Amino acid sequence: TRSIMSEYRMYVVIDIGISSCTIAVAPVCAELKPKQILVYNWPWLCRERDACPSILLVNPSKEFEKFGQEAYRAYRNLSKDDAKKYYYFYRFKMNLYQAPDATMIKAANGKELPAVDVFAMALKFLRDAALEFLGCVAFDCIDQVKWIVTVPAIWSDAAKEMMRSASNKIGLTRDSLMLVYEPAAAAVCSLLRQKHTTDYEKCYLVVDCGYETVDLAALKLIKKGGQNTTITELAPPIWDSCGGYAVSDQFELLFQKIFKISNQDLLQIKERYSAEWNGLIYNIISNFDVDPDKPDSFIYIPIPTGIENKIYSLTGKYVEDLIQAFENKDIESFFDLMGLRYPVLLDLFNPITNKIYVLIKKFLTIEDCKSISEVLMVGEFVENKLLYADIKGKLKRDFPNVKTYCTSTSRNSVVEGAVLSAQLKIKYLRCQKKSASFVTSKLASMSIHSESPSINTDSCEEAMTLPFVVSRKMRYTIGVETSVPFEDDCNGCPAACATLQKQYDKLTRLPVDTLVSTPMVY
Repeated sequence: TRSIMSEYRMYVVIDIGISSCTIAVAPVCAELKPKQILVYNWPWLCRERDACPSILLVNPSKEFEKFGQEAYRAYRNLSKDDAKKYYYFYRFKMNLYQAPDATMIKAANGKELPAVDVFAMALKFLRDAALEFLGCVAFDCIDQVKWIVTVPAIWSDAAKEMMRSASNKIGLTRDSLMLVYEPAAAAVCSLLRQKHTTDYEKCYLVVDCGYETVDLAALKLIKKGGQNTTITELAPPIWDSCGGYAVSDQFELLFQKIFKISNQDLLQIKERYSAEWNGLIYNIISNFDVDPDKPDSFIYIPIPTGIENKIYSLTGKYVEDLIQAFENKDIESFFDLMGLRYPVLLDLFNPITNKIYVLIKKFLTIEDCKSISEVLMVGEFVENKLLYADIKGKLKRDFPNVKTYCTSTSRNSVVEGAVLSAQLKIKYLRCQKKSASFVTSKLASMSIHSESPSINTDSCEEAMTLPFVVSRKMRYTIGVETSVPFEDDCNGCPAACATLQKQYDKLTRLPVDTLVSTPMVY
């Protein structure tokens, strides 16, 4: 049997996220360094971003049509009648968070396709893009590529096997394919960037903050001499849907107050101008110019023309006039730009950062996780300085002995770490406790032709009685037995918080189960 050094010449990582996808390539060599890992840019798809939107369009014949931004544009240009014949998948990975053993994935228009086919089409597009990129560097032999596909640690074995089947379906054989756990990859990336060359043992809490979800995993990383690096789960990984787009909940309230529009008017704007609305939210959560040290400075968010015109038709007033009339010194207008000061942004982000922090705090107080000395924050949402500064400050206050940090390339930590994990042949030890899912925020809608009404769950009592299967509502779930509304520690519903604490304590006080030794790469 040939060694990996002679069999493969390149690593290719494919990371299919809930909101976006990333590709990275690196040479197979004895001394691989992080700077040799190249992240593929998508200039014709997403402009100034390293990721391609996770949007798939399938034609009525159930064949691949478009992917990424091109899929969105193609579907947007369809008539309503034609759109009903197509399959439009966005955030399709979320299906396997909410139903880990699902075999079918529902499209935005209600039609379904097998999950393995949906992921196979996405993987094929990304595989071909990677090969085209490698062709630009005089390399085009698929048989000499070691393919690495990242998967969430919270996925079930059935979901991971489905991903392997989808990969095999497009020609990525079992020998040439690795599935790498995302939080472990982030931890390895951090380890290598800190240049630990000697024996090393440390416990991390990896907090992967994306624009859709937040994934948390408590890991012990051990590196001894020339032996393989070992990563052990200290507790079951968890996830929560309070990612960056959850800021939409708070922004909608502010938007209605400023422009004096009703719930129905806002619903019309979001449905008629869904692309513009999601772009508006993205501009808020991805604005990296926010500086907590300069609270008097403004950041300016452009109001899309379509939304601006709709507001004028509803109110008979221009956007800038309505902003000026709002009489808030922390909000100002500049032509079609809305300027927001730090206090306003803090109000928008506080509910999200509070929820993320409560999850981190719960993890750090679990008996099996008290050895954690570092909180590693990764993901594109962490690049927002307001989020990172708020959580870091709270951790410093409550856990002074725990170090909090993020890497300089936090958005690409997973793909970079995946390559390094393959190079180091990481051994991964999984905790066999039942994993818990914590869903606290409704996802921002990207529907284009959908006319379904939104669900109002502002009432605490109503939220507690809604069934688990309702996906677009604020809820806090443990397994499938409990469904209570999430509130932060300060002003939450006492009954709900008591129920939550009781169930969570019951879950986390289980005896430590036997760890199963499995390769980090499948």
